[in-house]
Amino acid sequence: MPSNSPNFSFFIYDSTADEASLFKDYIDHMADNFGILDDIIVGEITDITLTTPANGELLILDTGVWINKTLAEAGISATGHTHTASNVTDFDTEVGNHTDVAANTTHRGITAGNPHGAEVEDLSDVTLASAGDKEMLTYNTSGGNWINRTAAEVGLSETGHTHAASNITDFDTEVSNNSTVDTNTTHSGTTTGNPHSLDMDDLDSVYFGKYNSLTTDDYLVYDGTDWVNGPFDINAISDVTISSSTDNEVLAYNNATSKWINQTAAEAGLATASDVSVLQAYGTINTKSASSTLALTDANDFIKCTSATAMNLTVPPNSSVAFTIGTVIDVLNYGAGVVTIVAGSGVTLRSIDSNLDISGQYGGVTLKKLATDEWSVIGALE
Repeated sequence: MPSNSPNFSFFIYDSTADEASLFKDYIDHMADNFGILDDIIVGEITDITLTTPANGELLILDTGVWINKTLAEAGISATGHTHTASNVTDFDTEVGNHTDVAANTTHRGITAGNPHGAEVEDLSDVTLASAGDKEMLTYNTSGGNWINRTAAEVGLSETGHTHAASNITDFDTEVSNNSTVDTNTTHSGTTTGNPHSLDMDDLDSVYFGKYNSLTTDDYLVYDGTDWVNGPFDINAISDVTISSSTDNEVLAYNNATSKWINQTAAEAGLATASDVSVLQAYGTINTKSASSTLALTDANDFIKCTSATAMNLTVPPNSSVAFTIGTVIDVLNYGAGVVTIVAGSGVTLRSIDSNLDISGQYGGVTLKKLATDEWSVIGALE
């Protein structure tokens, strides 16, 4: 280059701009004034070697050749960078010379040049002895120093602590002044100033031994007037009358006497074990392939008639088969043969137009006992 050409140390590359546009003004200036660099770009200069340039890289002279490098590769820090204390060569000296630190030169084992290594026990008026969690420093006038002590040693209590009633000096007074307690002045052996000494038998509505002596595992039961101790004989309750009780009886209220009396399940109108069995068996499918007479085992069941030819299903009189009034029996004409419902001796069957033939295969009817020898027949009839 001519001796009067500018002396540049590096260039900054910006990949967002066209290289020719980026340096055009510079090249034109050099060409106009010095007759060099006419219409060339950076990549065409013989002593510049570019390797995939990126934003913010520099041109650095390396052994006679200008090459592109990042700031870190060039050993250069960006504006606004930071350092740790270890990178500041005179850190201790400068901190020691700081006016707020230099004055603290009397701490035991600490010099003005190294104040940042201080601990509590380095303070000249502090004496620590096996310090534990939650201990505190308190001043000891006899030793003229601060020492570590627990809350209990200092005479303090932690937040959320509790007290026994004996530690509350005005407990009796405060309890007696409570509006809900102060009114209870009539309990035997109890005064307003000492209500917390109450026993159960001090309560006006509680009577121990009214029916039985107080025994282990007794409980309080209200007998309509008072709270009394139990267990006790149920006969002791004024509105209960028990006569010759047996197993599985229940107490039922009798409006006529205004008393609770003992009754069997049947007497009380409750379902019996046999009733439950009937309910559990309801809907059982009984198959009949030929003419037959209904039996007690068909009660509340589903009769499936499977005959391929005509068959009769006879409803027997109560004198031979005593179905319970209300018994329901469903009948299905499942087979190809017509099923006819037939009345037994003395039995009356009630059906529309007196029809008693089931209308066809898969047709069905329902039989229901209305009275001793009277049944209804409802369904697909002809």
